[in-house]
Amino acid sequence: TGNITISYNERIEASNMVNGIPSLNGEPLTPTWNSRSVSFQYVGLEYGKEYTFMMPEGYVQDKSGNSAPAVQLTFTVMKREKPAARTFNAIVDGSLTVDKIEATTDMPAQYKKIQDAINDAPAVNEKPYLIYIKEGYYADPNPTFKDSYGFIVLNGKDTRIEGGQSQYDDCKIINVNKPNIHLIGQDVNKVTIASDRLDGKLNDGARPWYHINAGATLEVQQNGTDFYMENVTLDNENWTKQKLAGPQALAANVSADRATFNNCNIRSYQDTYYNGGDYNRTFINKSVIEGAVDFIYGSSDVWFEGCTLNINRDKGGFIVAPNHSENVRWGYVFNNTTITTTYASDPATYQIYLGRPWHNAPKTVFLHTQMEVRPYDGYWYPTMGGLPALWAVYDIWDKNGNKLSEQSISEYYYTDSNGNKVTGTAKNYLTAEEVAEYTVANVMAGDKSTTAKGYWNPLPIVEKTATPDVTVNGNVASWTADEYAICYVVTVNGKAVAFPTEPSYIGNEGDVVTVQSVNEYGALSETSVSVTLKSATGISAVETATNRSEKVYNLAGQRVGADYKGIIIKNGKKVMMK
Repeated sequence: TGNITISYNERIEASNMVNGIPSLNGEPLTPTWNSRSVSFQYVGLEYGKEYTFMMPEGYVQDKSGNSAPAVQLTFTVMKREKPAARTFNAIVDGSLTVDKIEATTDMPAQYKKIQDAINDAPAVNEKPYLIYIKEGYYADPNPTFKDSYGFIVLNGKDTRIEGGQSQYDDCKIINVNKPNIHLIGQDVNKVTIASDRLDGKLNDGARPWYHINAGATLEVQQNGTDFYMENVTLDNENWTKQKLAGPQALAANVSADRATFNNCNIRSYQDTYYNGGDYNRTFINKSVIEGAVDFIYGSSDVWFEGCTLNINRDKGGFIVAPNHSENVRWGYVFNNTTITTTYASDPATYQIYLGRPWHNAPKTVFLHTQMEVRPYDGYWYPTMGGLPALWAVYDIWDKNGNKLSEQSISEYYYTDSNGNKVTGTAKNYLTAEEVAEYTVANVMAGDKSTTAKGYWNPLPIVEKTATPDVTVNGNVASWTADEYAICYVVTVNGKAVAFPTEPSYIGNEGDVVTVQSVNEYGALSETSVSVTLKSATGISAVETATNRSEKVYNLAGQRVGADYKGIIIKNGKKVMMK
């Protein structure tokens, strides 16, 4: 990221640009004009790559109309900085029998509850505060009276609990109110964060319901900037357990800027995922979002990359229900999306609208989409509470690869508070040139400044480090260090047990070990091929002990005790000899 500035010794202005416009490796640049200089900002260049800037002759002229000569310069981007080695700041293990185990030289502090680990993080984190979550089901840490389904009942009365700072601990599972909190799950299929909060009223009035700022399984507040979550299933169990078709029941509520989700499952039925605020950017990568009614809603510029939208009812329903203000430039961008259902053998029997306009002037585009369920004609529902500014699809096909129409409806309406019908027309198409403008760099550019509200590139956050190639020497597993990895996760017999910064691990004979490397944001690499550790170097059992009376000798010919499994015993205790 940087600027190229061309300065002159007299006042200048733009010319007629008959020779073209400035470019960087052929990509056009946008000028910022000053009285004696013109600048061009660039973002997202590749480390170690050579770039050539070209500004054609006559692009600049002086106040008398004299053309400035062409400018060409070549530079090479710096090499990527290697992050300092460090391990996770905290480990969460729901199987602990105590709430917290203090850190040791070999292990970060361990917590039974995720929220406790977040609460112990500093109020201000200049770099990612890394919290690793071990396999487990993490549910409400504050149980109250529950019905036969396990849902909360408050004095048997219909109760709406408003949001507010004082109630987060009572109403929420995970509340993030600090910057740079990164939650890294062991495996998306093994780590579940669950709640059963309702954000709307049930007809029987037997359960309390919450304001959306107190009812989501996960809430990332406005001051939780640069939040990251990976390999976690966020579950609002009103749907997954009771199959409750409404009312609203949020799994995630994000009101912070620069939030990233990677390889997550976010599941509910109605109002699954909410983004608040006009300028709070979110990047959701290779994740599954499940629901049926308005299950992605709210505002902000949000980029969905390679995601699957899983519909959990047979037909009807709506995917998005945005309320973008006119200040939001891009809105919701779905790129390389699969829209499907796992609730029928043939997704083509299902039918759904891509969205309906909640309020204001929503913007949503679907680019390069495999739509395995069937769309309604025109894709979009024509009415709710606002008029869309831009709703369009580009490059869309069915489950068999057949191209679908790109013709969206353009006429929308709603009824205002006085009962008057308000009508309007939305832009309902994109040209190839317009689609080319939809890049992560553009959509996540914010106000295009060098401040925290400006250019933001989430792609390095989700970039995987190298998969370790693990070898075994006796009971020692080792691998080649990745220069961009800060530490490693060692899993033994399916359990994450160690988080070393050095590329080795000492275990016990028979341990099945896999290793993942960790990037500077906490993102995990692919899992290595498993290896099985052997006997410790320098120790050899010349006789196999099948009971406590048999003899076991080491390489020096000295007899050592062994239990019935052949484990060496010293003074009545099992020990590992190195």
